[in-house]
Amino acid sequence: MKFLGKIDGETIGLVRPSPASWLERKTARVILSDAQKRIALLHSAKRGMHHIPGGGIDDGDTVESALRREALEETGCRIKNIRELGQTEEWWNDYISTHQISYCFLAEVDGEKGSPRFTAGEIESGYSLSWRTLDEAIALLESERNLEDYDGRFTVFRDLAFLEEARQLGLR
Repeated sequence: MKFLGKIDGETIGLVRPSPASWLERKTARVILSDAQKRIALLHSAKRGMHHIPGGGIDDGDTVESALRREALEETGCRIKNIRELGQTEEWWNDYISTHQISYCFLAEVDGEKGSPRFTAGEIESGYSLSWRTLDEAIALLESERNLEDYDGRFTVFRDLAFLEEARQLGLR
């Protein structure tokens, strides 16, 4: 899988002292397109930010099984035509200092769209799902690039790298 870069506090402009140890985490993320060539984009009203669907790879999961589970939970959609896009290495230094590898894929909606099944925390954060063109998604995230929230800025920076890579590959 293509390496898209390392992201840390210096990269996002919010440097914090390094911890003594790091929690290891892997995630699967998806740029999911529908029949109209729009992509799924999640919005957190509480945090004032957008991001692509995805989440943690649990013990016993493969990257693909985690990708399929997260897509279904966060978008209500089954996925097909899964293709590797790229990965990032992230050094999150917030409440829990985390070294994270995020694997991102391109995929398409398989069948009818369903409804997301947000977790209690996502509901509390005011999550909603929308379908946007790639250019609209990039513009939204660009406008959120300088969030004060450490996690939000990190997420936006990472997902912009994935969206820009998708644009370079010709996704429209």
